[in-house]
Amino acid sequence: MIDKLETLVPESTYHIYNRANGFDKLFLTDRNYMYFLEKYQQFISPMVDTFCYCLMPNHFHLLLRIKPEKELRNFFDTKETLSATLRGYRTFEGSAQQKALSLLISQQFSHLMNGYTQGLNKILNRKGSLFMHP
Repeated sequence: MIDKLETLVPESTYHIYNRANGFDKLFLTDRNYMYFLEKYQQFISPMVDTFCYCLMPNHFHLLLRIKPEKELRNFFDTKETLSATLRGYRTFEGSAQQKALSLLISQQFSHLMNGYTQGLNKILNRKGSLFMHP
């Protein structure tokens, strides 16, 4: 099955949301909410302007605008964790360059979700996915 995921485009506004699998909860304690926001600050905030967010026990909503392409390039160029392969996006032309930038943005969201899931799984001694499939 091929997913039709939204391509995140600079200077565009998005409502991003996700929920826990089944009857699981994403946030069990105040510390869980804070940990999610710390991960958000680390991976997402440098790329977006956040208008509002709502974190609820079993799901979340984010209203945000992707920053301009120039700011995104500066962010990704200065990230020490960016692999040499991904740095190559600067050599692409036109739509290939935009696709590569979109991929980098999507990877940051993946880092947020995976990082939060790994942290919660470790604390709760659980395994597997936490979030619904996008």
